[in-house]
Amino acid sequence: MDAFTRKKGLPWVLASQMFLIFILVFVIAFLLYKLYLFDEYNKEDSLNLQHINCIQPPTLELNSKVPENASQKSFSGHFKKAAVVSDNVICSEIGRNVLLRGGNAVDAAISVSFCIGALNYPSAGLGGGFLMTFFRRFDGKCLTIDALGIIPSPANNDTNPIENGYKSVSVPGELHGLWTAYKRFGSGRITWNNLIMPTVHLLNEGFPVSQALEKLSKIYGDKFGNETNKDIRNLFLNPSNGDYFREGQIIRNPQLAETLKKLALTNDPINLFYGNNGAIAKQIVEEFTQNGALITRKDLHSYRSVIDEQPFLNSYDHRLVFCGSKSSSGYVKIQMLLSILQKLYPNSENITSTNIEYWHKVIMAQNFINTELGELNSEDQLKILLQNITQNGFIENIIQKFRNNSSTSEMPVKEEFLSLNEGDLELGSSQINIVDSDGNTISVTHSINFPFGSLRRSPILGILWNNNLLNLNNSSINNRQLSPTSPIIVYDRESRKIKLAIGASGGTSLQTFSSLSHVLFQVLSFNKTLREAVDMPRLYKNRLGIEYESGFPKTLVENLNKKGFKLNKIDYSSSLSLNGILREGDGTLSAVNDYRVEANNYPSGY
Repeated sequence: MDAFTRKKGLPWVLASQMFLIFILVFVIAFLLYKLYLFDEYNKEDSLNLQHINCIQPPTLELNSKVPENASQKSFSGHFKKAAVVSDNVICSEIGRNVLLRGGNAVDAAISVSFCIGALNYPSAGLGGGFLMTFFRRFDGKCLTIDALGIIPSPANNDTNPIENGYKSVSVPGELHGLWTAYKRFGSGRITWNNLIMPTVHLLNEGFPVSQALEKLSKIYGDKFGNETNKDIRNLFLNPSNGDYFREGQIIRNPQLAETLKKLALTNDPINLFYGNNGAIAKQIVEEFTQNGALITRKDLHSYRSVIDEQPFLNSYDHRLVFCGSKSSSGYVKIQMLLSILQKLYPNSENITSTNIEYWHKVIMAQNFINTELGELNSEDQLKILLQNITQNGFIENIIQKFRNNSSTSEMPVKEEFLSLNEGDLELGSSQINIVDSDGNTISVTHSINFPFGSLRRSPILGILWNNNLLNLNNSSINNRQLSPTSPIIVYDRESRKIKLAIGASGGTSLQTFSSLSHVLFQVLSFNKTLREAVDMPRLYKNRLGIEYESGFPKTLVENLNKKGFKLNKIDYSSSLSLNGILREGDGTLSAVNDYRVEANNYPSGY
């Protein structure tokens, strides 16, 4: 090659080198930008946490008690695309952030669930389980996940139910169910660890005590504060001063934070928590063995959550469809009561919710369901009952039965239902409802059975264990336990859009059944707004009588008394709260948190 040619080719060599340098600089800049975003993500979580800690106490006290004559008591939000409601606004905000980052309703529900299990620990967490109802928008399909506790193999029909302690603990399904939901139905856009780490930060840096947590701490601190085990005492009492936790105080749980961090960073959380060789599983088995629990290594290793792609589906007014779990006894009772009311009042415009005859029939219908059905103990019972509801003449026969007793305030209670059972027991449960921008919807109820479960917390893992075996006599051995909790989704079969997602936290199973039925009928048949229906004073028919909340119309009380009913007034059932999301006619979402929980809570969304 001559000198002229080499000189002519020089600019091309320089241009090639400059191009390669430009590409290299661009790649380095891109990597630095991604690293910056990751760092900002962690900073954002920390700043959000500090912001939450700072703003909690001053505003909450102002709204602690809602005036009795207030027309709108519950906290509500109106959103165009997506909504999140839970029992803690901090957790709802975490779910909202997941949605904004491209996650779907399942991703958001998982992140909120971990948060609720940490911040609302008396009612949920890794030591318990859940029922989840999931509506998938693109194909209009509804399915459920059963992650309830399983009865350990050493238990049998002769095992005496124990209210608390390690012998009351069933195999917890919370983690298995959340991982199953993530792997099967998550968006794939949010990593597993990013769904857990916000809660880890909260547990390490501290989170503020809610008003509801203060109330529970006082109740159970007075009852169990003299326990010698500090891990139990510290559930309700502030270790720094020995007093129960107060609203606005900061709680930390580094043991649970470390457990969640390990679960967040592993590629196989199921093996870690349930496997024969899992480090956490070994700690659980060792703890249970040392304390006389019935759960064995085999029980833990064999646990499986169950996806049901053919859940209970029930039509309502031809177009709407109810979807619920086959493991929910409460769902079936709700369907029966709604079927009775629909048959009695096919034209809702002809009746008002203050009509005396309406409430008389509601009481008689509740009374029939409570006394005739009692506790539903198996999935087969639930299936048969739901099949009967749709048969011609079945509901009419029920109506005729209590019409024949219309002059009598109480139907005879069957002897086997007179003893204390699940209908009389308060539930330690927590409700989450989420609708994402694509219309995918989650309704999930977490539970550890009683508030504070077994009153046993792992000193190493920080997990509060359930006391599901208290209900052992209501379940079939070697089968999964049924639950009175009722996470419900109602959707439109033609448009494939959800109409309503709703569920309840706390209360007794009878209160849950009565309240959910009442709100559903008011919204779907009386065309009340969700907030109006939730705010309305409630009436509960239990085995011992009838309770009504403050604000229930005086004329109704007087007229029901004249009919022979004995009514007892209560302020309101602060242990029971509903939350839900309703799709309005214009496609927007109305989300409501029940004022009764006294948590100064509100929905989140965008």
